[in-house]
Formats: sequence, C-alpha cells, structure tokens
Amino acid sequence: MSEQELKEEVVIRMINRIYKLERDNAKTCIYSDNKMRDKIKQIIIEEANKCY
Repeated sequence: MSEQELKEEVVIRMINRIYKLERDNAKTCIYSDNKMRDKIKQIIIEEANKCY
C-alpha cells in the first residue's frame, strides 16, 4: 500500500466519522454548534495523530 493510498484511507475514515457525528446530532440535537465544532476538531486531531 502506497503512502498516497494510506492518506486517502485516513481522509475517508475521518470524513465518515464526521458524517456519522453530523447524522447522529441531526437526529438528537445533543450538541450545540460550538460543541459540534469542537467534536469535529477532535476527530481531525485524532486522525492526524494516527498518521504520525
């Protein structure tokens, strides 16, 4: 598996996690806009840390 494929896989996984979070929040409205931004930032940071 090349580095390009690995990066693409990580990006797809991150996008899927964010979509799932958005869908779940649309159904339940648990998180405010600010909390959703924080959650999305957290997902991005977690996925970036897995790469390095």
